[in-house]
Amino acid sequence: AERARWGPNAPVSILRRWCQANGYTAPAFRQLRPALGDTPGDCRYVCILARKADKWEHACHSAQSCAQDAQNAAASRALYNVLKATPGCKGPDAPVPSPYREIWRQWDKAAAEAKQQAADQRQAERMELITRLVAAIQSAAPHPCASPSLGPTPPASRAARPPGPGHATKDPEPKIGTWRNMQGILAQGAERVPEACRVAKAGLPIAAQREAILTAVQTERVVVVSGATGSGKSTQVPQYVLEDCIRRGAPCNVVCTQPRRIAA
Repeated sequence: AERARWGPNAPVSILRRWCQANGYTAPAFRQLRPALGDTPGDCRYVCILARKADKWEHACHSAQSCAQDAQNAAASRALYNVLKATPGCKGPDAPVPSPYREIWRQWDKAAAEAKQQAADQRQAERMELITRLVAAIQSAAPHPCASPSLGPTPPASRAARPPGPGHATKDPEPKIGTWRNMQGILAQGAERVPEACRVAKAGLPIAAQREAILTAVQTERVVVVSGATGSGKSTQVPQYVLEDCIRRGAPCNVVCTQPRRIAA
């Protein structure tokens, strides 16, 4: 009796009119085989929508007690899917009957839960990656890292053998790799930088954060610098760190890797 009252507002009728208004062929229905657990007499249908060379099949997986109800359920699912997939398209000319509106709400709830679960999974994967990175950094050598090629010569190796008779003692000349010589090389290099390059470097957005970045690097174990493309993160920060360590006589290791994006 309730289905008889629906008349032209039955989901199958609504879908037929919608297909005609939106350039689809008339919907077709195909009966599915009974699923495990169905009671005798239950039936399921798939609704087939087609437009030009494209064809889509929409199935409502809940079993119905008669073919008419199963086709209405499949038509409701098809209409729900196409409206969700094409938000800008024109909606049906009449609301679906109350039982199927409730099913739509259930589908909306299930879709929202699936979307939230996917977002939670992505966030969990990000946190796992960050946790592994932090654990790897913490298990590495304590900061600052000693560099055998640039570090100061240990006192024991500076001890010279007693001079022989007739030999005067003098301090050894600084060799490449000592911090004193590196400071001189840094000063000479700075003098050779063209004025245009110095102006360009000073005008980068990262330049205003130089001291803050260096302070963070000296006091924190992990520092993440985020900024717009072209702000100077990848080109300037390694220079800042190296120049600062050379001026302070502090050994360091600077490693630049690709790709540089954190998300990569």
